[in-house]
This record gives sequence, C-alpha cells and structure tokens, in this order.
Amino acid sequence: MGQIDRRAQLAGIVVRIAAEQGLDHVSVREVAAAAGLSIGAVQHHFRTKDAMLLAAFRHYADALTDRIRSMDRSGSPHDTIRRLLFQLLPLDDARSTETRMFIAFAARSIVTPELARVYHEGLDQLRAVLTRLVQVAQDSGMAVTHLPAETLARTLLAVADGATLQTVTDRSEEAREHAIAEINTALDLVFANG
Repeated sequence: MGQIDRRAQLAGIVVRIAAEQGLDHVSVREVAAAAGLSIGAVQHHFRTKDAMLLAAFRHYADALTDRIRSMDRSGSPHDTIRRLLFQLLPLDDARSTETRMFIAFAARSIVTPELARVYHEGLDQLRAVLTRLVQVAQDSGMAVTHLPAETLARTLLAVADGATLQTVTDRSEEAREHAIAEINTALDLVFANG
C-alpha cells in the first residue's frame, strides 16, 4: 500500500474512532491497533494526535466536497440547494458517522488553531457555493431579493446546522422527518418569490 493510501486508511480509522467513541479515544495506539499496524508505523505518517486529527478532518471535508461536486445539479436552483443541504444532514448511517465526527472536530477546533483554520476554510467554501446558488435564484426572480444572497446562504446553513445537531443526538425517524421539514421550510422562505 502506498503512503497516500495508508494515510487515507489511517485518516478513515481516526474518523471512525472519533465518531464511535469520541476524540478522547483517538490515540496513536488506538489507531495502530485498529489498523493492525505498529505504533511506529502510524507515527511514520502522523507524528502527533493533532496531525492525525487534522488529516481525518481533511479526509471528511474531501469526502463531503466530492459528494457535493458529484451531486445532481439538474432542475431549479431550489432543487439544487435542497440536495446540497440534504448532503449535510445525517439521514443515513454514513452521514451520521460523519456528523458525529464533525461535531467532535468542531469542538476541538476551538482550542486547536490549525484545525480551526481548516474548519473555517471548508465552511467558507461551502458558504460560497451556496451563496452563488442563491444569487442565481435571486437573479432569475425565484428567490427573495430584500436580503443579500450571502445572508440567505448563512441562514440556510444555520438551519441545516441546527437540524443536523438535533438529528444526530436524537436518532429517531421523527427527528429525521423534522430535519427535512425544517430545511424545506427555510427554503420556502428563501424561495417565496418562486
């Protein structure tokens, strides 16, 4: 296995441990055991726990970016934005795992400047994509125009964040249904013109 493949494998293991057990359980020893490697082999790729966490967070961010890039963009701006926001919701097992990990990493970014930098870079990119989509909807007369596109994009992301947090902490089908309804309601407000 090449170095890049091994790093990706280890980052995936860190994501899994963080999601299932929390960041406190992520250690070189735990990752080595889960990977079937020696501690030294893991340290060859990641010298510190923070280096592992950073790689795992980038691994998650790359997976989300790939999912968003490959998502269906046919239909109206409303449909595209809805699909994008649904990519953020923990509506299946894979996204639930990602979301639990993401919340743990977001909390850690408060005290880890490099992780905070990467977190905010990803958030800025997501916000920029969403802002462009809202702007297209405004320009075509489909979305309200009394607020700037960026404000509407930030509001949609805030609703998605709240729905995500509620859904990941309450794994019931009812919580998922509420999350979907909350996203749809926010979109109805933004697309009140269309």
